[in-house]
Amino acid sequence: MDLLNKKIYFNYNEINISLYIFDEIRAWFIRNMEKENIDINNILEAYIKINNNIFEEPVNKKSRTKRKVNLDINIIGYIKTDEKEYITDKNKMEKYHYVQIR
Repeated sequence: MDLLNKKIYFNYNEINISLYIFDEIRAWFIRNMEKENIDINNILEAYIKINNNIFEEPVNKKSRTKRKVNLDINIIGYIKTDEKEYITDKNKMEKYHYVQIR
């Protein structure tokens, strides 16, 4: 997500769709820049890169758990000015177990 140029990429290719979450993230970004007294015109580059991996774990056939799905998310935020670069990197793993109710 290119926050300055209002562009969205998927697999490094620009896609032309409207995403509500993108508009919300961009609005939050601009509010934060204003709150921190950072002139958005001084920002050379700003983006959020989201990588995710979804995979299924094997389950015991006798178990009430029918599926185990893991969602591994990595989010990188990047801001560059003529003086400095700011990078943040967050990782989170979510595990979902689908249990048969008796």
